[in-house]
Amino acid sequence: MMIIDIHTHILPGVDDGSKSLEDSVKMCENEVKNKVTDAICTTHMHLNLYTPEQSKIEDAYISLKKELEKRNIPLKLHLGREFHHNFSYAKKKNYDIKYVIDGKNTILLELEESESDAVEVCYEYVVRGYKIILAHAERYNLTEQDVMDLKGMGVEIQLNAYSLVGLFPSIYKRRARKILKWGFVDYVASDYHFARKNRLLKAYQYVQNKCGEEFANKVFYLNAQKLIND
Repeated sequence: MMIIDIHTHILPGVDDGSKSLEDSVKMCENEVKNKVTDAICTTHMHLNLYTPEQSKIEDAYISLKKELEKRNIPLKLHLGREFHHNFSYAKKKNYDIKYVIDGKNTILLELEESESDAVEVCYEYVVRGYKIILAHAERYNLTEQDVMDLKGMGVEIQLNAYSLVGLFPSIYKRRARKILKWGFVDYVASDYHFARKNRLLKAYQYVQNKCGEEFANKVFYLNAQKLIND
């Protein structure tokens, strides 16, 4: 059993995920303990909170990769971003989005939790040619029809592991398990920050128990493998 983690904040000193290289190394060690082979480093890009320079992100990425090699920690890193919706509107809605997952035309898109029309927001990106992965979809008040509409326009759905196993507000747990029951999940990821525990393995076991091993492998590994390799 292997896991690819498409949503992490493990780079040191670029957002609220990790304050130091040593913290990042510990996080990577925990990823390996949770059977993770590859992790996409999805630094926050948020107009009001985090707008790190490209050079700072790349320096942190290179530094962490070198440290993992030095310590023989078998985790392969990939460079990516998590976009907060308002960030992409910073330049008068010109949609000049520079940072996408692994340099590809895919956005890990975060919305305001109060967003009342996630479908319309995602549609605005889709019609401009972007492929969307909706980050931690359980945070938004989505109906089954909403999720069906999102899937119909090609939006992929990502859930956080700690929501599925009930280690966050109960409303997230209820929503995450509801989306899982509907069968609309494409990825389960950690959304790993140093201050949070990594619950990927526990979430994998939960999904395997509820939906079977084939489905669990799909949403924890195979879909992510395709994302990385395409």
